[in-house]
Amino acid sequence: MRESVQESIKELKSEIADLQGEDLEAKNKLSSIVEELESELESRELDSFDDFIEPLSESISNFETSHPRITEIINNMMSTLSGIGI
Repeated sequence: MRESVQESIKELKSEIADLQGEDLEAKNKLSSIVEELESELESRELDSFDDFIEPLSESISNFETSHPRITEIINNMMSTLSGIGI
């Protein structure tokens, strides 16, 4: 499962890198979320992510319309985490 989440992070980083200049605020927010998720993955067991899921869910609602591919990747990551009981 961890590999699947890491692959999603890799995809997400690629999509974030492709965001254009007018999306600087979104790019910064998403980059921050990805950095935090990577840090959490390194320091926690996958079954202790409850406090991280809520901010991730909120981010999805903010990017659904303007960044559908990013939203799709985040949803896939959340599904993976949910699939292992997180």
